[in-house]
Amino acid sequence: MVAENAQRGMTREEFEEFQLCSPIHGVDGFLRFCAKHVKIQDKRTGRAIPFDLWDCQRAMAGDLVMGLWLLCLKARQMGMTWLVAAYALWRMTYTPLYTVIVIAQSKEYAEDFVVDKLKFMYDHLPWYLQQDIRRETRTRIDFQHGAQIRAFASGKKAARSLTANLFIGDEAAFNETIEEAHRAALPTLERSGGQSVLISTSDGPSGFFYDEAEKAMRGESIDEGTAQAYQFRFWSCFDHPDQDEDWYARMARKHAHRAMHMHYEFPRTPEEAFTAAGGRIYPLFTKQRVPDGHLLELGAEHLRPEWKRYRFLDWGMRKSAMVCLWAVHIPTSRPRLTVHPECEFLSRELIAYAYKKDTTEPDKKNDHGPDALRYGVVTFNLTGHVHVYRELYLWDWVSQGMT
Repeated sequence: MVAENAQRGMTREEFEEFQLCSPIHGVDGFLRFCAKHVKIQDKRTGRAIPFDLWDCQRAMAGDLVMGLWLLCLKARQMGMTWLVAAYALWRMTYTPLYTVIVIAQSKEYAEDFVVDKLKFMYDHLPWYLQQDIRRETRTRIDFQHGAQIRAFASGKKAARSLTANLFIGDEAAFNETIEEAHRAALPTLERSGGQSVLISTSDGPSGFFYDEAEKAMRGESIDEGTAQAYQFRFWSCFDHPDQDEDWYARMARKHAHRAMHMHYEFPRTPEEAFTAAGGRIYPLFTKQRVPDGHLLELGAEHLRPEWKRYRFLDWGMRKSAMVCLWAVHIPTSRPRLTVHPECEFLSRELIAYAYKKDTTEPDKKNDHGPDALRYGVVTFNLTGHVHVYRELYLWDWVSQGMT
């Protein structure tokens, strides 16, 4: 490709600059590409401004160029989507046949990534860094040398049909189809030796992004079928160069009527970021694995015959879950709720079940198991120690023909 670009009429200085920005110089090439040639759009004026990287963005740039699989949890307004778009453009510029797949939470967000970010940066590159475009739509750009980017709101089929070099899950916590798309893309990424980047603000302590973040923080692989593991990165509100303790105090006062706003939008720690947005309905429930905690390794084989056993049911609705919980009532003067660790779905929902933002109304997400539990406890007037030792979740059971 070097010879091809030399034939495009570059001057010696332009050719040397093209070379200095290339991947053969590693992260220095990418940082030079961003610093000298990339323009981003100023939110207030709409004008193109230089992409002056902050320290957190420079650190992330190094991780990207190293080819790490990254899961990035961030506060708002950190410019990470711009950075990942610039990285995708850089790779496409210098690598023939390089394929980028972007999975966004909606068609509008998919178009924003391609048109308002990557194409905006492309249009403001010097001509000698602009590869010829063979095909262009609002969600797709194909370069003449075969590199391409495709963005989807729902990417299961696309992720399976294309051999991706780079998979980007933008605002992954808010995309209901990201898990399917991610699973479909894994074989193509493994074939190509590709890279996956999941980046998002938090949508609370549930869902695919949260689960993968927990694995990444523990250093676990993505699943049993792959040796790949995400590297966890967290960028707090204080990683923004214009945001300090005084700024935080002013913002907290401004949003004092919205109890969880700062934790949710401008977290200082991952724990704050994964706090339920509207406040948890069962805040005392934790994942402690100690005798006095809420995950108790007390299975059916350990239950005493004199303890009464119950089944709690929530039949669910269409496109919902039918839940059955097996529970035992342990006579005690101290009211408690414990759950066996194998009851994964109930434990997850008890932690994630939350109020809607700035209201006292429960959000209908993550309420299947808690509803079944509540029905049982109230119906049978259980006031002692309730222990759930088995669960059954049948997802979308009506559409599967079950009655």
